[in-house]
Amino acid sequence: MNFEFRSAVQQRQGEWSGVFDRFAHSYLVWALVVVIVGFWLFNLRTVLADYDAREEQFLRAYQEAVLDKKREEIEAVFRSIYQHLRTISLIPAIRSVPGGNRHDAGESAVGDGRLSVDTDQTVRQIFVNLSRNVQLSEIYTVLDGFRPDQGEVPLLMYDAHSDENEAAAADGNGPEEPQEDESSEYAHYVRQLDWFRLRFPQWTFSENIDGIPAILSPLLPTCDNTQYTAADGEVRDTYGLLYSVPMYGNEDGRFKGLVTAILRVNVIEAMLVGVPLIPVTASDRAKAAAQGWEMPQAPSDLAVTHDEHDIEIFDRRNAAFSQGVEAARSHLPGRWAAMDVHVRTDGTMRLHHYLAPAEIDALVAPLRQERNGAVGARLVLLVVLMLIFFRAIRDQRRHHAELIRLALYDSLTSLPNRRLFVQRLDQSIARARRHGKRVGLMSLDIDNFGGINDTLGHQTGDALLAAVATRLRETLRISDEVGLRGLRDSGPSLARLGGDDFTLILDELERPESAVHVAERIMAAFREPLILGCHKVELSLSAGLTVFPEDAADSAELMICADHALRQASAAGTGHYRMFNDEMRRKAERQTRLTRELALAVRAQQFSLAYQPKLDLRTGDVVSFEALLRWQHAELGFVSPAEFVPLLERSGQIVEVGRWILETACRQLLSWQAGGRPELRMNVNVSARQLLLSDVVGTVREVLAETGVAPPTLTLEITESMVIDNLQDGQGALERLRALGVRIAIDDFGTGYSSLTYLQRLPVDCLKLDKSMIDTVLDPKGGHVVRSTIGLAHGLGLEVVAEGVEQEAQRDALAAMDCDVMQGYFLSRPLSDRDATAFLERHPIAEALDGA
Repeated sequence: MNFEFRSAVQQRQGEWSGVFDRFAHSYLVWALVVVIVGFWLFNLRTVLADYDAREEQFLRAYQEAVLDKKREEIEAVFRSIYQHLRTISLIPAIRSVPGGNRHDAGESAVGDGRLSVDTDQTVRQIFVNLSRNVQLSEIYTVLDGFRPDQGEVPLLMYDAHSDENEAAAADGNGPEEPQEDESSEYAHYVRQLDWFRLRFPQWTFSENIDGIPAILSPLLPTCDNTQYTAADGEVRDTYGLLYSVPMYGNEDGRFKGLVTAILRVNVIEAMLVGVPLIPVTASDRAKAAAQGWEMPQAPSDLAVTHDEHDIEIFDRRNAAFSQGVEAARSHLPGRWAAMDVHVRTDGTMRLHHYLAPAEIDALVAPLRQERNGAVGARLVLLVVLMLIFFRAIRDQRRHHAELIRLALYDSLTSLPNRRLFVQRLDQSIARARRHGKRVGLMSLDIDNFGGINDTLGHQTGDALLAAVATRLRETLRISDEVGLRGLRDSGPSLARLGGDDFTLILDELERPESAVHVAERIMAAFREPLILGCHKVELSLSAGLTVFPEDAADSAELMICADHALRQASAAGTGHYRMFNDEMRRKAERQTRLTRELALAVRAQQFSLAYQPKLDLRTGDVVSFEALLRWQHAELGFVSPAEFVPLLERSGQIVEVGRWILETACRQLLSWQAGGRPELRMNVNVSARQLLLSDVVGTVREVLAETGVAPPTLTLEITESMVIDNLQDGQGALERLRALGVRIAIDDFGTGYSSLTYLQRLPVDCLKLDKSMIDTVLDPKGGHVVRSTIGLAHGLGLEVVAEGVEQEAQRDALAAMDCDVMQGYFLSRPLSDRDATAFLERHPIAEALDGA
């Protein structure tokens, strides 16, 4: 530090030290001790509460991990079953098989010639492949109209013994009628057929076969008695679930039947226990021994339920579940956790986990031990704190000067920070006001600093800021301790406000032009690159200049004026400076006034709508209007939408105004349709804030319901860049809007990305070519671009609208290029509702093109 600064700091430190010593010997010190003890007790309470919360969080995380792992296993099994069943349901030969189900078990679809041997072998192989991964009992194919009461059996039946069963049936030794368990299965097939026929009668899944539904059954006795025959078998081992997907006709797409997989309950039980299978039979136990695993000693604390079918599956050895899962949840102490299992089916399947109190104590024992240690450590800490408290007070005085520096100066560049800068500026203005002098203020900004930061890294970016500060000091002939010049009365003062924003105060200017000379000197100084280690960095600065009292009356206004000038300089390119002038003032005042009066305009509904017609180039009919927002200010006159719409966006009022636009446009459309033009449509623009930051879907739904407008007659226009910049969120919002039945149009195509690749991913119906493209349609190259765009859009199934058509030749060229619709001054300027109605009367259907 220089001598002047050290002297000033020492003087201030001495004054502060005297005050502090008087304080340190008063009763306030003991009051502070009481406060410290109080905070210690509060901290102890917080620690105990924190450990309680951590214990709760640990147990929750433990149960979530257990549930999540088991959920993935169950979902994987059902996903595999679903995909295999869906594959069978999509086989063309099965979808087009003639006739109905088999009249009895002796009949064969393959033997009757309704199904080829290859198809039968394909389905059988699918069953075999699935059974290798999942212990599946059977796969059945049942056609609609199934009549088990008349002895019918499913069209196709596959299980581990299906070859033997078919051979027995061919010899006449097969079962003549369903057994009791088969009757339960068959009866539920009828219910599942009714369920699919009622809800999904027609094929609608061409675009998304993952949307094919599935349905589950309650626990039913099945015809799989392979494990019940054991000496110690249980009836529960014959129970299973029927998991079915629909099948549709290959030609007409109508519901044809279902494909069902039968999954034994003890297969899911084995998954809960964590073993390959439940060893019920002797062969099961032999298989377990051969594979080298045993049943865990402790029963599983997991259970599966399904609300739609009252399913409860759990480890049979767990006595806690002996009265059922719900009863256990109601009466057992301990912790319960549950997680939805996302299985494609009706209703909700949930996975439950139970922790008994003893298990909880064992799990959290280390955490509780840690808590006791933390409490003891805090007790020791309190004693140590009281011993060093008074020494800490003495040491604090030594750091006072450093605290002052940190509070008022930027640690990276050692320049004054914003706080000290504002004080300096207020002092300079007060001094200039007393002596009739001028004060200049210059705002400086590093051009493309963000790009430099991203390229070279933040560490190099910090070094760059320090180097810029050093060069500014050298250029302005300010010492390294310029930030400490608050003790001086005048002189240039450089500060860093944050980021790459620097400011310079120029005291006692003789004339405003003197600030320009300083700016030119700074611009020239940065024409030479900065050397940062092994990097040579080329950079430039932009500057905005303003002068007191010519431009502003106080420091706040002066800073605003400098920022306006800096924005103008940045907009002009790199390495420019601008003096604040009357034009900037007028723009700033006008923008401020518009911002202030927009709220009144919204409340007083001072806005109106203009309607610009659109013409079908094939039929010559006026097919739609675009609703355009207008503001006729009482004093300023017509205010351009380009001027006030961004202000509406910035303030958030666009959401309220947007709803009013939508309601007004829909009611006007309804009026025209009722007047004899039912084919008319209405286009309404939607802003980015409406699309991404408001419930635009709910708003459109409510307006459609209130006005009674048919959704297909409403088109919402969005700009291309709005969706591309927010592709994921924007695509989701568009899909929800499209689900309401309204049409979606991409506006201003040709001004942004112009990407048809994105268009094929977006749920849009219409593409609007920007006027900049239409202006070149008569040029050979421009016409080729427009023609290609129209062709590609048509290939994507999109309607093409040309906006900004102003010449007859443009219209004719677009018509020859097979453009669908045109809009522009050649047809009509935007019209009031009355003039638009008169326009429709002058242009009846199929006469608009000739009239234009």
